Amino acid sequence: RQIRGPWINIPLGNSNNTIRSAGCLVTSIAIQMARSGVQINTTEEFNPGVFVQFLNQNGGFTSGGALTNYTLATKMAPNFKYAGSTSVMGYSQDQKYNTLVDLLNKGYYVVAEVKLGNKSGQHWVAVISAQNGEITMVDPASDNTSMWKKYPSAGTSRYVYYKVG
Repeated sequence: RQIRGPWINIPLGNSNNTIRSAGCLVTSIAIQMARSGVQINTTEEFNPGVFVQFLNQNGGFTSGGALTNYTLATKMAPNFKYAGSTSVMGYSQDQKYNTLVDLLNKGYYVVAEVKLGNKSGQHWVAVISAQNGEITMVDPASDNTSMWKKYPSAGTSRYVYYKVG
């Protein structure tokens, strides 16, 4: 989680942001890297802190702490390949769900932007599965597992996805 663990105070690049304050995207990507079972190039036990330290050493963040490039994950785990990003802004809930199911059925590891530009900023989660209209997630900021029970579907704006291969 971005809110628990010895890594929470690691800065995102040279910014004032830390994993705890703004690390939901990189934590979600790290969760999916670990779930995929691919070989990760580190001698340490892999966790969000190890991933962020790698990104820090490889120009992974803007001066404001935003991730610069989704493909950097592949540099750390060569078989975990960035496959794309799909905007679902303006889609109906059914269209967002069906787009996500299609990505999951193709074997992609998906991270979803579930809040965009509202008062509390943006937020990302790692998607685990989608069945019968229910989306199961790992939320870096909470123990909630139901994506649209925690975050209304109207806030889901983008899917970023990776493949093993």
